[in-house]
Amino acid sequence: MTDPSPDIGSNSAVQQQTGEPVQPARYYQPLVDHQIMELIELGCIQRANPSLVNPASINLRIGRTAKIEVPSIGPEGYYLGSTMEQISLDQTTGGQPFFLEPGAFLLTDVMEELNLPDDIEAQVILRSSAGRLGFDHAASGFVDPGFKGVLTLEFTNVRRWQKLPVFTGQQLVQLRLFRLVDVPERGYGLTGRYQHSMMTEGNRDLEMSSGIS
Repeated sequence: MTDPSPDIGSNSAVQQQTGEPVQPARYYQPLVDHQIMELIELGCIQRANPSLVNPASINLRIGRTAKIEVPSIGPEGYYLGSTMEQISLDQTTGGQPFFLEPGAFLLTDVMEELNLPDDIEAQVILRSSAGRLGFDHAASGFVDPGFKGVLTLEFTNVRRWQKLPVFTGQQLVQLRLFRLVDVPERGYGLTGRYQHSMMTEGNRDLEMSSGIS
């Protein structure tokens, strides 16, 4: 089990206002810009761009690998469901993006790599500007304390007629970080199925139950 993160973000501001010591709050603590910068300097968020740090979050950038949902057709032309097809975003730019069709579902990785301490958890949230374009991000953005690796994002185009551009380096989501009051007895390294993922990952629960490699 890794050591807890340094004591970033105490109640010093409150103490300065009241002149009296403040007891530690007994709940998780959202981290703000200078605390996030400290995590970057400590290597907890690798390949991060400090200019993308917000007051209480950091923007993440779309990476180079993705999986797009495509129909699965049987030998006689019957629709059998769908599969996730691996694609590359390596050559995409703002001027030459991959276009996500209306209603389409896409998984992507991010450029940043996380190395979270055992007392830091995180949450991925869709940026408001991306939501106004028509992107929706699945409500599966919780990141366990102790996670190490590259996150996979889940997007849907909820527009009816408009294709949406996706490209490497695009900022569609932001990461919020929270410091816990204690360290889990069993960290994500013991319980997680996506530990040390370094590219876009599909559903490992489905893969294990169906024997998909």
